[in-house]
Amino acid sequence: TFGLCAAFLVGLAESGVIPLPGWTVALFTKSSAMLSIVISGCGATAPAEAAMVAATFALAIGINVIKPQPFLWSPDFNDNGLFHSAGMLYLAATLVLLGRLTRAGQVGNKDELEELMRRKAEIETAISEFDAPETDEVGLLCCSACTGPSPRR
Repeated sequence: TFGLCAAFLVGLAESGVIPLPGWTVALFTKSSAMLSIVISGCGATAPAEAAMVAATFALAIGINVIKPQPFLWSPDFNDNGLFHSAGMLYLAATLVLLGRLTRAGQVGNKDELEELMRRKAEIETAISEFDAPETDEVGLLCCSACTGPSPRR
């Protein structure tokens, strides 16, 4: 839905309804999406990956705005291709971050599940020890009223 809203806003900007250039609206929507991912990564367990997403995004935008020296005037270099290559680095870093966040959620759930299973086993053991019928040496059920105190107590 975020992508649809961004496309709608860029369309409004290009048609003149919003008094901004379309690239400005696109940059704003892309920046807000990147910031939300970076904040999620920093808040979770992936601050290094989040920093890489922010750095590659800044690299892509910087290349597009500054246009490094040989790409500015030489017909042998394609500044648009360099911008798109940096954009692919940004997308790769985003994929790494999202993978790390997904794995972090799975590991947390796995650890919680293992802890619950361990506690369940402890409770079942305690219940089975509490409910186990006491037997005498010949294997008959006995109670303290008929045979006296049990040797297991």
